[in-house]
Amino acid sequence: MRFNGTPLRCPQLPWTFYIESDTGFRFSTFSLVNVAASGAEATIVFTAEGEWLPRIQEADAMGDSRIRTRRLERPVATFSWSASPFRMQSAPCCPPHASASTRFGTPNKDTIMAELERLDDEYRYPYLAPSELKARLAKKAILYLPIGSLEWHNEHLPLGTDTLHAIELAKRLCRRLGGAVLPAFWWNTGGCHDSPVTYHMPEEIYRTTLNNVCLGLAPIPARVLVLINGHGGVYQKDSPQVIADELNAEDFPARVVVADPYGLGASSPCRIDHADTGETSFSLELIPQLVRMGRDIGPDLFSGRKPFIDRGQPSADNGRLLWEAYAADAAELIEKAYQGGGQCD
Repeated sequence: MRFNGTPLRCPQLPWTFYIESDTGFRFSTFSLVNVAASGAEATIVFTAEGEWLPRIQEADAMGDSRIRTRRLERPVATFSWSASPFRMQSAPCCPPHASASTRFGTPNKDTIMAELERLDDEYRYPYLAPSELKARLAKKAILYLPIGSLEWHNEHLPLGTDTLHAIELAKRLCRRLGGAVLPAFWWNTGGCHDSPVTYHMPEEIYRTTLNNVCLGLAPIPARVLVLINGHGGVYQKDSPQVIADELNAEDFPARVVVADPYGLGASSPCRIDHADTGETSFSLELIPQLVRMGRDIGPDLFSGRKPFIDRGQPSADNGRLLWEAYAADAAELIEKAYQGGGQCD
């Protein structure tokens, strides 16, 4: 519906309204009769057939409330509504021919983040329907839990580098081996430095919290739970194995294994450091779109050394070597655990 070329109603700007009469009818389905222009104002005329509301509350002769049924002939009513079209000024970055969804602040499909779209072969737990999760676990009953941190990683790497690494490793292993990837556990302990942007959970509650997250997964029919830790703080690096040992010694229904890139992939010449050549090379392989080498990169907060001096410049090729070595070790570890099975046989 348009007035002087301006949409008065479109999928991006729907009208939703209905009218109820005092005689017990609701008007909710309208048919357009006419749009009459008068200056800048448009008068829109509708007709609608009333829908009978079967019960109307009234008061009887004694003043008591009662419900009385009315069966009246369905009326046809005519409504008119006057409105003035409006226009929004497009921002310079938004071309005049942009769609209404773009101009009114709702991104179209081409601009929606990939993470908010379903994959063709969806394996991320939050995006799956119950039947889809059941089907995936029927093929390969493996759950992957990425564990990481929110921590200073100089100016060229994001604060979530460790967690983003763990997520990407989990996704790649899942695509290779099957199963489903759980939402990441972002919260860290054992920070290597003091910085207002680095999160730090007290050590005395970290293991309890992470252990409880794992315990909450018990009802899911998984054969193996894979913990993938991307943070190198000493206490946190040791915690997944401590938790795995405790759960495996108890009645936890899945076999718990730890597959982190600090212990696996040792055959690679590239090893993970802190925001230096190794970790940056690994980032160039796993999350290249988030690495910004053109930034002003200062000394490391922990070591005090300026990155890329001792170990040379980072490269995606070296990061690829670490990924390939890690993937081979992790796949062997997980498959061995899967063949051994959990307690859900």
